[in-house]
Amino acid sequence: MFDLIGAWLGSSEPRLVTAHRTAALVGAATEAEGAVQNTFGQIKDAARDAVDTASSAAGSAYGAGAEIVAERPGSALLLAGLIGFALGVVLTKGSQPPRRSRWQRIHDFE
Repeated sequence: MFDLIGAWLGSSEPRLVTAHRTAALVGAATEAEGAVQNTFGQIKDAARDAVDTASSAAGSAYGAGAEIVAERPGSALLLAGLIGFALGVVLTKGSQPPRRSRWQRIHDFE
């Protein structure tokens, strides 16, 4: 039986493979697969924990916000308006052309 794995590993000549060497390669591949699956499981668990933490934080923030709005609806409306106005100013600041001074506009007509 000729070794196709030897050719894959960089050997230019086919060589005879023993059953022991083949079993060792299969064992190493199985061990690597297990390590990859273990790492993937750890990553998946960490992501699930992060999502649960973010979800609980968002839920508590929503509850606190709902409580503030229920206690002071006028203040909440004013705060929402101010936040909206500030966002509008920030987002449209770069889209407006630069303002020309009065003297520059007068000289444009000459």
